[in-house]
Amino acid sequence: MIYAKARLAFSAGLFLAALTIPIACASELTVTPTFVPTATFPTLTPQPLVTTLVFLGPTPSATSSIGLLPATFTQARPMYSFENFSNGWAPQAYYSTIACIQVSNSSDIVKDGQYSLEVQMNLIGNDEQSNRGEVWVDMRNYPPFPTQQLFVPLDLKGHTITMWVFAPTGAIGDSTQPNGFQIFVKDIHWNGSYSSWTNIVENEWIELSFAVTDSTAESGFMEEGFDPRQIIAVGLKMGAGGSSTAIYQGPIFIDAVDW
Repeated sequence: MIYAKARLAFSAGLFLAALTIPIACASELTVTPTFVPTATFPTLTPQPLVTTLVFLGPTPSATSSIGLLPATFTQARPMYSFENFSNGWAPQAYYSTIACIQVSNSSDIVKDGQYSLEVQMNLIGNDEQSNRGEVWVDMRNYPPFPTQQLFVPLDLKGHTITMWVFAPTGAIGDSTQPNGFQIFVKDIHWNGSYSSWTNIVENEWIELSFAVTDSTAESGFMEEGFDPRQIIAVGLKMGAGGSSTAIYQGPIFIDAVDW
């Protein structure tokens, strides 16, 4: 009996100790709060949407019924104006047409805007590979301005391509059988159509034109199967006149290609 009471007392002591120890420990803890700074972000000011309108028809006037166009809007620039480098125009590298050797945009001689396309020629009249040269652009890679909304190949049947060309002194070659120019286009199968031959006139801008159809132009050339509704390339050919043996090493200039 005494043993039982002693055991009970001992157990009660342990129970009380178990209750008091945590309380005592808790009273001795010091908690230091930690503050996490709140991230701050700059205030974003909404910006107005800028929209560029492109109009391919006649320039609207201040009384135009087209309400979305501002009265000061002017007509779009030519399809290729060469204000931004060469616009993808490059020399033809085909082995029998290598007289065009280099192109760059230039401010030396200009018809439209501030730059034209300067084309360096090495035209040798009696050479089968260098008696003609071409400069051209693949419109699938370098579409004309502002045809981001159009899709290449282009249907140019019935359209007239115009191009301004300047030839300095010496470019005419033999004046009795002068060198000349031809505009050309290529379809999706690389079949070509070339305009009529135009003799070179030195030291002035001349406008070349080519009406794209499914018929061969007078003094021009068209490859079999040519499709004017599937055009992917446009360019200019410079060739030696007749049986000329004259050599021209120098530039010609192209500007304001349009249709």
